[in-house]
Amino acid sequence: MNILYISLGAIEATYSSSFRDRAIITGFIELGHSVDVLTIFPDNLKITVKDSKALKEAQIIRINKVFNSNDLRHKESQIKTKLIWLGRKMFHYFSIFDISYFSIGKIDLSFLPKTQYDVIISSSDPKTSHILANKLINKGLIYKKWIQYWGDPLTIDITKKHIYPNFITKYIEGRIINGASKVIYVSPFTLERQKLLFKNQAHKLTFLPICYENEKIFVSPSQNKYTVGYFGYYSSEIRNILPLYHAFEKLDLSLHLNIVGTSDMELNNSKNVSVYPNSNEITVFEEECHLLVVILNKAGTQIPGKVYHAAATNLPILVVIDGEEGSRIEEYLRKYNRFDFCDNNSESIAQAIKEIRDSGKKRLPCTSLNARNVAESFLK
Repeated sequence: MNILYISLGAIEATYSSSFRDRAIITGFIELGHSVDVLTIFPDNLKITVKDSKALKEAQIIRINKVFNSNDLRHKESQIKTKLIWLGRKMFHYFSIFDISYFSIGKIDLSFLPKTQYDVIISSSDPKTSHILANKLINKGLIYKKWIQYWGDPLTIDITKKHIYPNFITKYIEGRIINGASKVIYVSPFTLERQKLLFKNQAHKLTFLPICYENEKIFVSPSQNKYTVGYFGYYSSEIRNILPLYHAFEKLDLSLHLNIVGTSDMELNNSKNVSVYPNSNEITVFEEECHLLVVILNKAGTQIPGKVYHAAATNLPILVVIDGEEGSRIEEYLRKYNRFDFCDNNSESIAQAIKEIRDSGKKRLPCTSLNARNVAESFLK
């Protein structure tokens, strides 16, 4: 089967959506399908990955971005830099889509090695990936099925702030999903909300969990110190990491927390907490860990992708429950028999960490979430 996969987020980036893209593409390749990937050039100021079957075996087709943060590197004037930053912020406030919308203006079928595919898959974020797919179809691209693969939806996306009321974003979102043969969401609770919002198109909406690309089997590190890892973005508006941070004030120095990721907040190192900026050496930090922690969002229906990425390892995974859908997400995740759970307060977190450490229970990667199995379900 010939597949065209469209993602206007750099395929080798370390964003959650990029991990998801690489994993499902790897699954398609392992099933024997041919995959062309239409994506953008990576921003060299961002951390990227290189060791991926998706990057090595898919045909990667690049388009230029309108803006690259490298443009700021050689700016002599701080005023110019600030003006560019302000301009981007204002754009996001007044636009439903991100700046990648302008990248697709001149793209036509000449960018593609083929003009006919069995399946077109457009993946967001960014949501402009779906708009580009529609544009190419209108230009004459021949296909049998167009599948839209959504991370965050548009109308109920808690991560985006703009001036438009929901009825406008709902109208635009409805227009986007109208042309698809099938629309796949990565949370069953997002699917529920979307079916209520778009009742006339509910029959084409479905859900699949995120898959991981490769299993990660780590040798147990030294038992002199029990190391806990939190990896990824922790925006104060989306995710509350402070109870985890303060939980280690209640734990003795035989336990240590590594926080690796970017945020809009500043956390200081302490005797048993180390805070690092985002790193392309996450695997090195994982190798030092005895336990991984994932914190659910403060609001919304989405399940953080790192829940599924962590399931690739043989390490215990503590899911910290938060948000209005927290109890339902816990109930859903329990069916995998792979995760431990606690509430998002420092007492509950500290107690759960001690219990997991003392249990010494062995874990294995969750095979139902591997790339091949999820990709097979995806194409069915």
